[in-house]
Amino acid sequence: MTGEQQQSIEVVHMSLDRIRDVAALHRMAFSGYLNTKLGLPYLRAFLRWFCEGEEAIALCALRAGEPVGYVVGAPLGYTQALNRSVFVPALAGILLRPWLIFDGHFRQTVAGRWQAWRGRDPLDDAPDLPMPTFSLVGIAVHPAARGKRIGQQLIDAFEAQARAAGACALRLSVYSDNKAAQRLYTRAGWSHHPRGGAHADYYYKLLEKDSTVASAFPGASVHFTGKDGR
Repeated sequence: MTGEQQQSIEVVHMSLDRIRDVAALHRMAFSGYLNTKLGLPYLRAFLRWFCEGEEAIALCALRAGEPVGYVVGAPLGYTQALNRSVFVPALAGILLRPWLIFDGHFRQTVAGRWQAWRGRDPLDDAPDLPMPTFSLVGIAVHPAARGKRIGQQLIDAFEAQARAAGACALRLSVYSDNKAAQRLYTRAGWSHHPRGGAHADYYYKLLEKDSTVASAFPGASVHFTGKDGR
């Protein structure tokens, strides 16, 4: 096998038997982030929900049969079901790590998820996009595999899956200081929508399969109303 063949990447549906490896990959890629701080049981429950969700998308990038990246997402409206599904492992993660409650960003994130769990999502200046809109919820590339356009392949595959499911638009949120991710989304054709003083911004992309989406927003790429639309 040549070196080029060894480096070839295959993007496939994430199977349940790959969740442990992908969760470990996430922990390496996002050391210090909320999902990682809650522990591996939480990460596995989080990924399992997307693998098992009827409308959810869960893909992983394989190199020589081993996961080197992943992407997950679902149609807007997923948050309440997801948060209820991971509530027990999330609570266990907090009880095992009580120092997390002193982290201001952690408290802010948990408060937002608690509202979503109760079905009371706050208004947060999200773009008002044509439905159905799919949210890209998580994407990661193994630190040792970065710089090889794996992230681009994952985004392209996610978009293809969303299109096949009838999506009219895509949306994600990204931390304002994550410049590398923002450059990736811009290269992939996503548009930036800042959120004022928030710690994360939105990116979105309209999927014009035909004239339907364009005619829905004549003279403009998108309108904003300040509603999340979930």
